[in-house]
Amino acid sequence: MDNLQIEVAKNVANNGRLFCALLVFINVMTDHPALAVLSAVPVGASVIVDPLRNKTAKVILSVWIVVFTAIIALISFINAW
Repeated sequence: MDNLQIEVAKNVANNGRLFCALLVFINVMTDHPALAVLSAVPVGASVIVDPLRNKTAKVILSVWIVVFTAIIALISFINAW
């Protein structure tokens, strides 16, 4: 990986973490504490996944994190409506 690809990957990861933080904020403001806790799970999971050396496991877990975040975002949107 060259430096540009590494910087792009870091930017994507930071944007994903910010999105999860915003989900936590939205769920706290709409009085859904359980969803707020679930919204924080992908951030914690990404901290665990980032240092993994096994590329296959890293890709599989990263996809799981994205899918989980999308599901929580949809549930949050429906509940905030």
